[in-house]
Amino acid sequence: MNERAAMIKHLVDSFATLDGDLTNENVPELLRCGDVDKAGWSTWRPVRFSTPARHLVELYRLIPGPLPPLFEELLLSYRWLEVDLRLLRLRPNPPGPGLVGFADSILEDVALTDYLFPRRLVPFGKGAGTNYDPVCFDLSKAGANCDRPVVQLDHEDILSSSVQVKEWMIAVTFRNLIDQVLGTL
Repeated sequence: MNERAAMIKHLVDSFATLDGDLTNENVPELLRCGDVDKAGWSTWRPVRFSTPARHLVELYRLIPGPLPPLFEELLLSYRWLEVDLRLLRLRPNPPGPGLVGFADSILEDVALTDYLFPRRLVPFGKGAGTNYDPVCFDLSKAGANCDRPVVQLDHEDILSSSVQVKEWMIAVTFRNLIDQVLGTL
């Protein structure tokens, strides 16, 4: 296993520890572990799932540009539901055809994407806990190995059409973000 694959596996293996209790309602069968309770909730776990790289082309028709290669590898190698990684909530990449579920999650709030996409910001997460602030790759800045900075923007500023939208850097690269997340274990 190469270094990138090992880093991604370590991240995915930490989901239950970081989020605490991976439960959700309407968990797809592929991710479900255990019984569904009377309210429709069950425990889930991420699963290794190989997605052909051609599905990235379909995703890139919908968003402003390519994502960092390390994140691409995560998307193509695993399926998961939304998970709180303490520093951010990672948008879901649920079972289904191609990367449609992930794309749908990115595109779910048109008011945000109308602001973010022209600025080459792609939301792959939200703020930690119940925070709705988009956590984005800044595709306008490239780091080493085509990695990208990770920034968070104030969603209320965006939705209120504020002239000054607060933005702050969470990590200099996605690789750095993974290191930070794993450092909270």
